[in-house]
Amino acid sequence: MNLIDITLAIEEVAIEAGKYIMSESERFDISTTELKGSNDFVTHVDRGAEKLIVSKLGRLIPSAGFLVEEKTSEASGERYCWVVDPLDGTTNFIHG
Repeated sequence: MNLIDITLAIEEVAIEAGKYIMSESERFDISTTELKGSNDFVTHVDRGAEKLIVSKLGRLIPSAGFLVEEKTSEASGERYCWVVDPLDGTTNFIHG
């Protein structure tokens, strides 16, 4: 496993997810926001970015598992586990 290649691939995934989040922010409709708990919101942007990241990272290291905030994956890995929270600060995001 070449860590330099993995790091470069992760950077590409992060950039792609960031572009997705930015493009969605331009046309975001606050009325589509869901409430998970008291002052705990989730949007289609949270879920979409997480799915994108899980998909790409899952191809990068297929044996790795995921710990994800929006439950878009239940894959577990014995040796490796990705921790993914692509949109940290949903409350700020929904308010622009």
